[in-house]
Amino acid sequence: MTAKKIILTLTLNPAMDRSRSVAVLTPNDKLNCGDEFLQAGGGGLNVSRVIHELGGSSSAFYTSGGPTGQMLERLLNQIGIDHQPLPVKGWTRECFVVLEKFTQQEYRFDCPGPSLEEKEWLSILDRCLDRISPTAIVVASGSLPPEVPSTFYSDLNKLVIKKGAELILDCSGLALKEALKSKVFLIKPNLHELRELMGDPLETDEQQENAVKSLIKDNRCGAVVLSRGAAGAFVSTKNESYSLNSPNVPFVSAVGAGDSMVAGIAYKLQKGAGFLEAATFGVATGARAVAKQHRDILDLSVVESLASRCKVTRVP
Repeated sequence: MTAKKIILTLTLNPAMDRSRSVAVLTPNDKLNCGDEFLQAGGGGLNVSRVIHELGGSSSAFYTSGGPTGQMLERLLNQIGIDHQPLPVKGWTRECFVVLEKFTQQEYRFDCPGPSLEEKEWLSILDRCLDRISPTAIVVASGSLPPEVPSTFYSDLNKLVIKKGAELILDCSGLALKEALKSKVFLIKPNLHELRELMGDPLETDEQQENAVKSLIKDNRCGAVVLSRGAAGAFVSTKNESYSLNSPNVPFVSAVGAGDSMVAGIAYKLQKGAGFLEAATFGVATGARAVAKQHRDILDLSVVESLASRCKVTRVP
């Protein structure tokens, strides 16, 4: 009997996400805001929350500091997610989303987060590693805080490999480039991140697909799910490549769509699904996230319906 897979998410730079709306954004004026919506955010925490909404389970490891960190912990307790905060000296950051009702445009303000001391980021790494077994799917997602070396995810991947587990990595820039020096199980870049990684504008679908295939051919990762926004995704492993067309959905907000895609992939892999099924479900989860308000809960049956409407095309 195959042991049940577990999901561990790691968030070094979590955030208290605050969302409000205004009628019109105008400079210098005092603007009346709508009711505030608070959410525990940051890559891995978003992934854990969506997995929970889908009916799955995960354990979330993250840093927590100051009053904002305490508020983050209370929100996670209310949701009912298994979470493992690591106290740090700096205050957990806050990020802001402002919806301008007149244009229905969102403005996103992303703050850098506190600097972490070496003993702090080493401590969360050690605590997470204590829970990693060969049945673990580790999801590392989000930016690295100031003072954390760009090799952090690379070091994590090497340790995950030693444990016989699998790492799903969703990051960008130098941290991604360093991580790919040791073969990562699965990465989920968007187009901007892939272009940055390859140092190439990759203007055509063929160029994008060849870039993805080259990452696998060069043994830098085992699988890639390239997010193409409304167009869906291009997914590839050593043995197969597919174009996944996302079903048409009304656009409400792009906030959290990428993390939702990762959550959908991890959720299905935990259930024992193959790569294509997991990637298709991830595209559907991301599509559902785009079509809902921040405070709405993802519904598994809706995501499954969207997954059945994804068009799958094999690419040579």
